[in-house]
Amino acid sequence: MHTLARGLSRIPAQGFASLIVIGLVVLALAAIGAGWYGTRQATLPTHTDAVATSTSNATATTAPNNQTTTAPSSAAGPSVAIDQSSLTSASGNPTISGTALVSGDINVQIKSVGGTELAGSADTSVQAGARWSVSFVDGPYFRTLPPGSYPLNVFGPNNTETSATLTVAGATKTQTYTNAQYGFSFEYPPDALLATSAFASKPFAIDPVVSVQLRTDQVQTEGYLTVTVESGPGECLGGPVGTPQVTIGGMTFNKFDESRYEAGVSAEGIMREYKTVHNGYCYDIALTSFPSACVNSGCTDPRWSAATEAVLLGKLDQIAQSFRFTN
Repeated sequence: MHTLARGLSRIPAQGFASLIVIGLVVLALAAIGAGWYGTRQATLPTHTDAVATSTSNATATTAPNNQTTTAPSSAAGPSVAIDQSSLTSASGNPTISGTALVSGDINVQIKSVGGTELAGSADTSVQAGARWSVSFVDGPYFRTLPPGSYPLNVFGPNNTETSATLTVAGATKTQTYTNAQYGFSFEYPPDALLATSAFASKPFAIDPVVSVQLRTDQVQTEGYLTVTVESGPGECLGGPVGTPQVTIGGMTFNKFDESRYEAGVSAEGIMREYKTVHNGYCYDIALTSFPSACVNSGCTDPRWSAATEAVLLGKLDQIAQSFRFTN
């Protein structure tokens, strides 16, 4: 201590003043650097694929009864209200909207039922009474949500958290085709390709009244359901003894199954037909499943499997089972 005191005593007063100035400059630069770094960190973008907007021409409302809001004891009440209509989305890219009850930042978070965060928006600054909305779009950090229910949280000013349930509705299950001329109808999935003309490019021996085309993601396997109507009983009454019969829509049909496989090597397709006579006409519902790349050429690629085509034939059969006569 005495040695240090003696060393300091040898420094002139002017030297002390210089040391003090240098120290103050160092401290000032450190403070400025810390402030810049904090500002830099606060302005870094949040990784999100949510687009947020806000407007200020709305009247503040209270939170609906089916939304739960939690807040610390110091908060006066809920800080946001979520539009009930935005909690049901027809697509997997929902837009959540509502009204800010107090001024501040809000962000929206969507979770899985198990609690895993699926999407989160960046903070959006809103004024009291302003309308806000957050749209979730496909991108690196968000994928379209499949149909289902998802816990949703809106974090608002005053450290409040408003919880609700987002419902993503599924696509329409089926569409209905009706033929007034021949008096029948059936249901088919919305992603199927339905045609009532221009059959020249289709692999049909006889032009049908209507066709439905389905495809799978597996090596271009595709299938068709066709309805052919001919005057008179025709082939509908044919078939070997013991031909199985099934009931579809209250009518009895003869059922024919055919496989064009040879020892599981030549995968050229499988076929099923349902035939019946109604009002003097022969109705033939034909189901065909085959690898599209092998049409008229044969195919020995082991990926063309009977199992793959059988799955597609099953989907076509679901359409056939919905067949009904309307007259």
